[in-house]
Amino acid sequence: INVEPAAGIPPFTAKAFAKRLNAVLGEQIIAVENEAELPKAIREQIAADGMNGRVAGLYDKATGKSYLIANNLRDVKHAVETMLHEAVGHGGIKAVLGDKLGKVMREIYRDMPKAMRAELEGRYAGQLEGLSAEEAQVIVAEEYVAHMAETDPRNGLVNRLVALLRKFIRNTFGEAAAMQWNRA
Repeated sequence: INVEPAAGIPPFTAKAFAKRLNAVLGEQIIAVENEAELPKAIREQIAADGMNGRVAGLYDKATGKSYLIANNLRDVKHAVETMLHEAVGHGGIKAVLGDKLGKVMREIYRDMPKAMRAELEGRYAGQLEGLSAEEAQVIVAEEYVAHMAETDPRNGLVNRLVALLRKFIRNTFGEAAAMQWNRA
């Protein structure tokens, strides 16, 4: 989520980046120029959440596809961070945990710091509206884990995932990019 408006990156850059990630990750990552190119249901959810112009990327649970929104990205580094969060943080968690996802996420939710839980519940209030308490807990915990995969490589919960991410970044983008993630 962008706090400030992003300058955007050229759509062809985002599409080339998505194509490269598709080849490496075997995930379906789609780059679009702007939110208008997203599927209708996703556009409606973004609008309902009051997030128009602020979503840089997303993972669609219904289809398993990840999206990059070129106009909402600050730069290529932001595109990398966004895909780590969406495709790896969300998609990877689902792939690894499978049918145990709900149970594991509810356990993580219970162990989350209360302040982080409250922050995420506020940030994703629109998505949580109308869900059962257990469904909402799963979404909040998924966002928490995806955020940690993106920003906190020393957290015990994601250490193995971060090691795999560093290897992926090193192999895909080179040693210099991997070193940025080692500094965290």
